Amino acid sequence: PKYYRISSLSSLQRQLNLYNFKRITDVANRGSSSYYHGQFLRGKPELAKDLKRTKTKRSYVHTIGADGVPMCVPGGVAALNEPNFYNMPTLNEISTLEEQQRRSPTSCGTSMMSSVYFGHQ
Repeated sequence: PKYYRISSLSSLQRQLNLYNFKRITDVANRGSSSYYHGQFLRGKPELAKDLKRTKTKRSYVHTIGADGVPMCVPGGVAALNEPNFYNMPTLNEISTLEEQQRRSPTSCGTSMMSSVYFGHQ
């Protein structure tokens, strides 16, 4: 390869996808495909300078823990907003709380169960 050294086709396809090239499949010639990008045209090398590589998603996000110590969170930013199912009450606990609520409703109008599900105190 004169310009781009890649040993496997899948690596080349991954790189083309990172630069937002669109795959064009040839129906007449199955198994053959081409890639297109509006900033990568024959005879117009000045357009190629505007090609931008998209950033990949991290599998870990670096953040500061409650104790002020930096830590990595597996799963990235989305994992920070996921509920912790291990901290949620079991079905038996929920049944007990519902029974207690039926016997004595709260004075402020909000149910005890909403505080269990949504973490309100």
